[in-house]
Amino acid sequence: MLSNNEQTTATPISTDSQVSLTSDVQLNISEAKERALEAETSYVSTRLKNASCLDSWDIGSFTAGPDATVINQTNRGVVIKARRPYSWEKGKSVYDAEHYARYLVTKTELKRLSGDTIEPC
Repeated sequence: MLSNNEQTTATPISTDSQVSLTSDVQLNISEAKERALEAETSYVSTRLKNASCLDSWDIGSFTAGPDATVINQTNRGVVIKARRPYSWEKGKSVYDAEHYARYLVTKTELKRLSGDTIEPC
């Protein structure tokens, strides 16, 4: 949940390559999306790696490709919805799935706001 200091703006979400956070701070949208995807890839990888019941797992484009979309803008940064596909094998079954999470990306910070859970065991 966003704090009172991070309320969304009434202006439309920028589709430009740069977004102005304040009069002197710019944020590159492509870099912000990449940072959110990298963070979600790390999150998913860590959970699958620590799932001792799995025979194998992989991060990849099975059900869909990875994707990141700007869904909101705050006075600190942009809120990005990241999608990370992955698969795992357990016994004789193989599962393909997509994992979604929302991140607040600022010029200097990255904060996971919410997301799906992974509990294969």
